[in-house]
Amino acid sequence: SSVLYVRFTSDGSVTDSGFWIDYSSVVSDTCPALPDVANAERTGNGTAAGDVVLYRCEPGFTMTGAASLTCQAGVPPSWDTSPPSCTGQCDKQYKRPAGTGVILSPGYPDEYGTDQDCAWVIRGCGGPVTLSFRFFQTEEDYDILSVYDDSLDTPALEYSGQPDLKDYISISSVLYVRFTSDGSVTDSGFWIDYSSVVSDTCPALPDVANAERTGNGTAAGDVVLYRCEPGFTMTGAASLTCQAGVPPSWDTSPPNCTGQCD
Repeated sequence: SSVLYVRFTSDGSVTDSGFWIDYSSVVSDTCPALPDVANAERTGNGTAAGDVVLYRCEPGFTMTGAASLTCQAGVPPSWDTSPPSCTGQCDKQYKRPAGTGVILSPGYPDEYGTDQDCAWVIRGCGGPVTLSFRFFQTEEDYDILSVYDDSLDTPALEYSGQPDLKDYISISSVLYVRFTSDGSVTDSGFWIDYSSVVSDTCPALPDVANAERTGNGTAAGDVVLYRCEPGFTMTGAASLTCQAGVPPSWDTSPPNCTGQCD
């Protein structure tokens, strides 16, 4: 280090000649080397005055602190701030980006806290969502990760403790994931990767009550026509076109066919 603490003690009887110590210190002309930050990428390794080092958290992690550090001139040179940290956060129904990403327990890689209530919404790209468990360890039966698929009434699966970590593939294109912990014991938490398949077709259209449908295509450019049965009046568009995109989507919603008060 750049600091020494020197201490001399003597007992209560015999003495002696003592000591003479010369000391010297070398003035560094560079900043000290910066450490790697867990779950972050670093750009730059310079330590001369004026050099800049950048940190960027890996996907799913949130930065606390400064992303940019500059070596400032001085005797000796020093960094203008300390390196950041990259950890998981407790999101309140945070909508994760579609495609691929990461869900982390709050504070990961450190232990999560007590009384957590975190939620993430994962929207697939028109297809199912796959959850892949890289790591999972919570207080069994008390700290629970719930996965809701196609319905918010009842979880499709619940994970607690150290479960068998098999991939979960959704039946819908939207998953709602919630983590809760109690007020006592905590644990290491979890790291979950998610991915969704990009659909190359529009979703299948439903039948409309009291209407006839012409066409069942779901490829870009396909057209589906609805015609109300006699005695019913249409509200909305009679023609729907599948528009190209990522994923493809219908240009409008299906109509309704209802009776009217004449």
